[in-house]
Amino acid sequence: MTYIVQLDVEQRMTSALVRQIYDDDGSGALGASELAALTDIIADAENLVEESIRKTYGETGLVWLRAQTTSAPRSVKRRCLDAVRMYIAERHPEYIRIDIEMGWKRVKADLAELRVREVELAVIGSPEPGVNEGATVQSGDPDSTTPLAKAFLDGTGIF
Repeated sequence: MTYIVQLDVEQRMTSALVRQIYDDDGSGALGASELAALTDIIADAENLVEESIRKTYGETGLVWLRAQTTSAPRSVKRRCLDAVRMYIAERHPEYIRIDIEMGWKRVKADLAELRVREVELAVIGSPEPGVNEGATVQSGDPDSTTPLAKAFLDGTGIF
């Protein structure tokens, strides 16, 4: 799944800031355990985005999205980077001065917009589901005036 990488985070927040936050041993460079911590935060952010849009785009959409890797649509990458920023702000609020609660509200509102399709992935074709997805429209014979019995095609039966 890797939609964003360390370079994306550094471009969003500056490499100096990422070093200040993750250089726990003060060596001036990120060691293996520090890189693992950053990679873990990136994975958490990507997972948050996937969890948020899975219901809308389904398994097929996630397979398509994962195949894009770092070429994922910008709308997905931006939301991942926003979530990374909030996770990092929670880890070190002294470096990122932001109201964490308001920041998370903004991230979750952005994810909700994508989930309910107020905004879309900005790609043409797959994986965007059809606007009428989830509904079946049928009509009886227009020449027959006899009403048809109601049928529940989703298997739920009569309530």
